[in-house]
Amino acid sequence: MTDVTRRGLLKAAGVLGAGATLSAAPAVVGGPATPSAAAAPVRPDGRPIELGDRLELIAGTSTVDHLDGAAFRLHQPVRREVAMTTDRPWEGSACHYRHVFRDGDTYRMYYTALDYNVGGGRVDIPHPSRVAMAESTDGLTWSRPSLGLVQDGGSTDNNLTAGTGDGHAFVFKDTRPDTPADARYKGIELADRATAIYALKSADGTTFTRMSGTPMMTWGPSSSHGLVNMAFDTLNVAFWDPSAETYRLYLRYYHDRAEDGGTYRGTMVSTSADFLTWTTPVPLEYPGSPAPEEHLYTSNVVPYYRSPGVLLGFPMRYVQPQGWQESHFRLPNPEHRRERALASERYGTAMTDTLFMSSRDGVVFDRWDEAFIQPGPGTENWKYADNSTGCGIAVTPSHIHGAPDELSVYATEGYWTGDELDVVRYTLRVDGFVSLNAPRSGGEAVTKAVRFIGDQLVLNLATSAAGHVRVEVQNPAGTPIPGFGLDECDPLFGDDLARVVSWRGGDTDLGSLASRPVRLRFAINDADVYSFRFRAAITFDSTKTQITAYHQDGTLTTDQRDRLLAHLSDAQSSAEQGQAEEAGQALDDFAEVVREIPDDAARDVLATAAAELRRIVRELTAEPWPTRYGWLGNDVDPATGNLENLGLSTSLIALDYRNRSVGAAFWEPVTITALTLRDVDGSTRLAAGDLSVYVSDTNDGDWRRVEGVQVARISNGFTFTGLDVTARYVKVVQPYADDAFTFTNQVARMLEVTTA
Repeated sequence: MTDVTRRGLLKAAGVLGAGATLSAAPAVVGGPATPSAAAAPVRPDGRPIELGDRLELIAGTSTVDHLDGAAFRLHQPVRREVAMTTDRPWEGSACHYRHVFRDGDTYRMYYTALDYNVGGGRVDIPHPSRVAMAESTDGLTWSRPSLGLVQDGGSTDNNLTAGTGDGHAFVFKDTRPDTPADARYKGIELADRATAIYALKSADGTTFTRMSGTPMMTWGPSSSHGLVNMAFDTLNVAFWDPSAETYRLYLRYYHDRAEDGGTYRGTMVSTSADFLTWTTPVPLEYPGSPAPEEHLYTSNVVPYYRSPGVLLGFPMRYVQPQGWQESHFRLPNPEHRRERALASERYGTAMTDTLFMSSRDGVVFDRWDEAFIQPGPGTENWKYADNSTGCGIAVTPSHIHGAPDELSVYATEGYWTGDELDVVRYTLRVDGFVSLNAPRSGGEAVTKAVRFIGDQLVLNLATSAAGHVRVEVQNPAGTPIPGFGLDECDPLFGDDLARVVSWRGGDTDLGSLASRPVRLRFAINDADVYSFRFRAAITFDSTKTQITAYHQDGTLTTDQRDRLLAHLSDAQSSAEQGQAEEAGQALDDFAEVVREIPDDAARDVLATAAAELRRIVRELTAEPWPTRYGWLGNDVDPATGNLENLGLSTSLIALDYRNRSVGAAFWEPVTITALTLRDVDGSTRLAAGDLSVYVSDTNDGDWRRVEGVQVARISNGFTFTGLDVTARYVKVVQPYADDAFTFTNQVARMLEVTTA
């Protein structure tokens, strides 16, 4: 069993290395990191963690108590296409910083418009550093709106914003509910020779003004916050944190290095109630990180839309080797590397990549020290400021037809060289940052005691064809709760963002355990679990209630509400009448309206509901599956002997032959009230006392004998009455082990099952 304290997991970390980067699927890194105890509300008095119905992202979870053969695994995103090339005259090769966020039915990307000319032992800046804005309806294709605000080359036909000052400015949409209309967009302006930052506001996100003549923060001898060793010349990130109901501001500073007296770049965080007056910043903490003193040039912290209490960061790691190394000359374009170094040696020797980290309190972060985005094999991505992920996550269509949406982040390639750089899109599955993973040999993870609300447990999971996940619900002492044991859990396999866990052949109801302290035991086999949550069962009525609530809080327009409710009513009515095609079309129409919703969280909730309602419609309108018949030879232990040859109903077999049993399988549990056995000629050595009935829920060694059955001889066989048992499988067992069979028929004609 593996200790999952920080110290314990770090000891075990070295057994797994970085996975290879694949072209078709994310690479993974075996998990030396584990969620820190301070990253979530763990009760120090041992009382259960109050999960409620929130999404528990495996990235940063503190619910796991111990591991046995399973591990946390970092997943690296897949490189996709070049989303944008900064080739306009006002852009260039140093358009490094960016922030992507959804704004209504479009995405906005605010980015630095800056160029470097390298040559003659100098790095020249041919035009001022400013902030530009691009837009996209899908996060894939980006355009530059002509804003007509800023002169460049004698023309205002460009996408440059006004009033944002230096290109280090950060712009965001303020989601605070009571934000004034003239400050719906906010920004941070770098000024006063990078010693001060000012708060900006805008009504439309294109023209900004200062909110106050007093800086948000300064550094230096006169700093009111006592900041001396700071560096504002980065992307200073801010946002409204709805969980904490405060603004957060992430800043860069220089921290003294303990072992050699030097400094390294780190991140501090400050909070504010009004975006003008800020608390004294405090350094971020990375408990258990084996490399806490690495340079982090940026932080790029954002709230995660599916779980706003979780903050995700994508910092750029700045790696500065001690002087020139032999490998520097084996990297792409060594000539340009030497040219840059003539201006400053670090311009030639430094390299960068992206890390991943997560937090629940905004201060203590679970930081992975393996790269989230590596430089890779490209010719223009082994330089300082390459492979740097911008701030923000977009929800984008999958490149696989019919697959759910993905998450996209955007990173730089080609910094310094030429007259432009590429903004490259990377993707990963929803929630797919970190998983609980186990190999084919299997592994387990057990949570601490948690308390939930709802009546279903839902997993975001992916398995191999041979893999699966099972879940056991335990009491706080670790004893399985009857009915929810590991052996009673239906194996979960597939690739699903919201797979409902079931026990005992399809029962998903956990309502009896809600509000009670429980532990979860995950048994994982060649599979990944990315997140889990408890929720109320999704129904047509509950979805209508959710839509009404979204309209009341302003998330949905009246037109969207009315269309969604109409499509749901059509789908429900059609399903109840058994009209599968009509119900499916109504849900397709429902999904089309859902895709129009600009709020990521609401769109995600209703898209999940649409998928679940499709499953409900299939169940309501599906034709009954035919009963499948089969048999089993050498059934000497009927309690464990499983039916085989299911579906071969026309096969002619003998029953009283080598301990053979005959049986039937149903698609779902049925109530069995009677059986009939028929022989082709009515002549048999079998007697009523030779026959017994067994039933099973899984056909997996869980057979139980049905007591009190009355067996009677009829002219061509036997009848079995007095049954009242619910099961998915039934079989009739006889005792003869020899070859002198006397009872024969086709399987489907030999056994007849009567159900209620």
